[in-house]
Amino acid sequence: MMVEDHEQLNKHWVTAIDMLKKHQKWLPNEKLGDPGYGQHAQSPANLHEAQDFEVFRKVALAASRSVLGFLNYQFEECYITDCWANVGDSGDTHRQHIHPNNLLSGVYYAEAPVDCGDIIFDDPRPQAKVLMPRVKELTPYNAHEFRVSPKPGMLLVFPSWLAHRVGINTAAGRRVSISFNVMIKGSIGFEKASASL
Repeated sequence: MMVEDHEQLNKHWVTAIDMLKKHQKWLPNEKLGDPGYGQHAQSPANLHEAQDFEVFRKVALAASRSVLGFLNYQFEECYITDCWANVGDSGDTHRQHIHPNNLLSGVYYAEAPVDCGDIIFDDPRPQAKVLMPRVKELTPYNAHEFRVSPKPGMLLVFPSWLAHRVGINTAAGRRVSISFNVMIKGSIGFEKASASL
């Protein structure tokens, strides 16, 4: 989805992120070949508690509620467990990962020049690559990955268990995004295997 009034919001959030980067200890940028196998810089994961990101928190939760509604999940409420900023300079990437102990995850793009690195969702089926016929044309139905090219103002929400990575930023400019995780409160499971969160 595209967030309304994102141009103005992006200016505010990018300014706040740049200020945090100056005054906080972040996970550093690591290029390919470094011990981190290539990684963009990441802030501490408490942005959802900061006043500068109060509007972002509301936007992220509204989008998450919409996804939970689409999935027809029963829940009492949802909440952000953690939220952090990412700054990917030219040449940065991010290795494949998941977001454990959460139900939904999301990413919002505040700065995203063309070719700044797609977010790539990998096929979660472990045996899917055992047999890979050649294709006449690549489609979402025969691909083993799904790529989304970021745009400023774009917000994506996806299952936290879905493995994903970020392609190399080949743009001259940086990519600035805000990531978050969401959990629900309420009863989960079914009659013989249930729990209350």
